[in-house]
Amino acid sequence: MGTSSRWMWAAALLAPSTWAAQVAADVPFTLVDNRVFVAATLNGVGPFQMLLDTGAGNIGISTATMLAIGARNEGGEEISGAGEKTATVVKTHLRSLRIGAAEMRDLPTLAHTFGALNDVIGFRRFDGIAGAAVFRRYVVDIDFERSRLRLIEPDGYEAPPGAIVVPFTEYDGSIPLVDGIVAGVPGKFIVDLGDRSSLTLFGPFWRAHRLDAALAPGVEALTGYGVGGPIRGVVVRVQRFAFGAAEAGAIVARLSLQSSGGFADPAIAGSIGTGVLKHFHTVVDVARHRFVLEPRPRFADRYDRAGLWLGRDGARFKVFDVVAAGPADQAGLRTGDVVTAIDGHKAESLDLFSVRERLRDPAANEPVLIDYRREGRTARAEVRPRDLLPGG
Repeated sequence: MGTSSRWMWAAALLAPSTWAAQVAADVPFTLVDNRVFVAATLNGVGPFQMLLDTGAGNIGISTATMLAIGARNEGGEEISGAGEKTATVVKTHLRSLRIGAAEMRDLPTLAHTFGALNDVIGFRRFDGIAGAAVFRRYVVDIDFERSRLRLIEPDGYEAPPGAIVVPFTEYDGSIPLVDGIVAGVPGKFIVDLGDRSSLTLFGPFWRAHRLDAALAPGVEALTGYGVGGPIRGVVVRVQRFAFGAAEAGAIVARLSLQSSGGFADPAIAGSIGTGVLKHFHTVVDVARHRFVLEPRPRFADRYDRAGLWLGRDGARFKVFDVVAAGPADQAGLRTGDVVTAIDGHKAESLDLFSVRERLRDPAANEPVLIDYRREGRTARAEVRPRDLLPGG
């Protein structure tokens, strides 16, 4: 989703010093579309699935969630985000937000329909966003290996011996901001758990340093959807990205093509998303303005091998983007086609995110049969996946 702050919108063996701190919550999380979702109760009602987001300055909830918990409408507000347009939200308050045994009270909150997110990203439901209020209150420990989230009282927490400590300042009042280097060029990068990508380079930065040439070849595509609309970019492979003393390799990055909104901000170089953070056991320690990172075994990011962005059209799928000269384009699929079945399985019976994983899988080289409807006619496309970027 790649929200900006204008919405703004360990594993089993941890050092004894870490365990000395009081753990307020130790709960499972689900990684959906490269985003961390955790169950929470709001105003005593729930559970609701909340996106954990360092890029959100506020708590956010869907308007459906707002109605379900009986929160009051306190007026409207215009906001902007990663997309190029603004959006209207409703101001409200949460009496209580509880994750596990950890509870926060009287939280200013914004409510939004999130309808486009459900359609383009493909969430069956999107209940809300747990933003800066959570990170200011607790040390947030994200164990990607075990899919566990711990909320730790800041007093008494110490970094495990040997961990990488990356200091940060704050951008726009709440978003962590770190020093980074990409393709030999230094810059300031926000760290945004709400960004599904590994790394996003903002237009003013990559154009000033001609990184499109340095990181070529690239693929122009729809790369996501945020507050304000679609996010287009040139997708490239970055062999090494360093931030502070940490680094990740062979990651997929996007060069933002947005002309306005958060991803066109000239003040910073770009955004580090969950795709980079999941290379580490990640601890966000806002009280001490630092990340505490323990590297996981190295792995390379995978990019879509079909040249196709599938979203939702009710219970079925819809083509929201086709990469020029990519496999889906060559098979005859077009933006707007409604997908009714994949390999003989009705779309209603399939999980969209599992389909996307299959279309990224480098081991899946068999043709994918996609039945679709266009202007009242039905047809079948035979899509032959192939690598669109070096390294997958």
